[in-house]
Amino acid sequence: MNQHALQLFDAFISIIASVGLFPPIMKLYSQGHLSGREKRILLTLVIMSFFLFVRAPFYVLDSEVFGAITYATSIFLALSVALYFETLLRRHFPLWFKIFIALGCGIFFVLSVTTRIYESNVLLISYAIFIVALDGLTILFCVFRKNDQLTKLENQLINANLISLVLIGPFFLTDIKALQLTDSLKLGPIGGLLFAAIVFFNSGFYHRRGKILLEILQICLVSIIFTMMLSLLFEVIHREVLIRIFIMFLELALCLKIYRSTRYSTVARQMLGFMQQLSLAKKRNVEEFLRDASEVFTAVESRTVTAADLKHHDVDRMKEFFETLGKRSLNQAQLVEMCDDWNQSPSDNHKNLDMCEQLLEILQANDMTHICWLVDNPMTFLLIHIPVIGQTEMIETETAMISEFSKLIHRSPRA
Repeated sequence: MNQHALQLFDAFISIIASVGLFPPIMKLYSQGHLSGREKRILLTLVIMSFFLFVRAPFYVLDSEVFGAITYATSIFLALSVALYFETLLRRHFPLWFKIFIALGCGIFFVLSVTTRIYESNVLLISYAIFIVALDGLTILFCVFRKNDQLTKLENQLINANLISLVLIGPFFLTDIKALQLTDSLKLGPIGGLLFAAIVFFNSGFYHRRGKILLEILQICLVSIIFTMMLSLLFEVIHREVLIRIFIMFLELALCLKIYRSTRYSTVARQMLGFMQQLSLAKKRNVEEFLRDASEVFTAVESRTVTAADLKHHDVDRMKEFFETLGKRSLNQAQLVEMCDDWNQSPSDNHKNLDMCEQLLEILQANDMTHICWLVDNPMTFLLIHIPVIGQTEMIETETAMISEFSKLIHRSPRA
């Protein structure tokens, strides 16, 4: 492949990756309320999508304007990723590291808009050293964090998201030609999509690193299989061509994974499925009804638990907790946010803080993301496993309807 063809290929995969980030961006943007972590994710994805978009004409046209915009945006992207992990650590970065980030980003931002940084090997290598230091130190702070200052779920979330941090740095460093990490191969778009995919298909709090790595491995294997099939079909044997075909399939597979994680929770589709399931559910007794009605959540996972399953928890206080909040369902992000708020004055909110942590433990033990209070006698809760990107305000309405039907069936003479 000649140089121009390579440049066009780099631009093509960059544009595809940029477009591939649109679904989660639009999904998060359209949600009414975002937690602090979700706001950081949205900011990072917007910057990353813009970076990948302007990167394409820069590599094709070698334009000074696009070069300045590309490298300036890459600084903001590095800063945004660091801020995301600082949010996960509850802003526990030491002061000297915050100063290092601010000075480094400030200096290289000025250099990117005032000089042709991409033509100077000295500046490019200096920039790469800063990125490696930023990435490496962030990883170290996450690995050697004080686990007792965070909840179990927060620790699990950081462990899972560390995979994205380990991958995103090396992939984006291949874009810096002065390093010559790969033979004319730029993998920044793959790094960006892997970051987004890990953030969304670990869905915040519940997937462990092994499961995430297994899903990435499966995507890679599928891409390899399609590459081999195409190679046999068209008798392609050139190594450079095969590698780029694999990269294209890998990128498309990651885009599809991200898209599917946002697609199933469309409001109209979700409501139609819910109403159909509710109408078909057996209503002879509460147990049968809950089993059938909760199948509306089969796109993810769900199960019901009673007081007998929660013998080590104070279920009566759980009921009071939900009544005090005026809610039928709570998700992990909400519970973690409440814990953060009540930790500011634990003496005044001791009971609420304790109950909040109990609910988080239940979700952690069952690998779920939502807990919904259904009926009082017997005390029954519905546990649901829904990705952060798939959460909608309809969940509260759906669980409330299931709860009301359960109460009516329970009071019915047939029950």
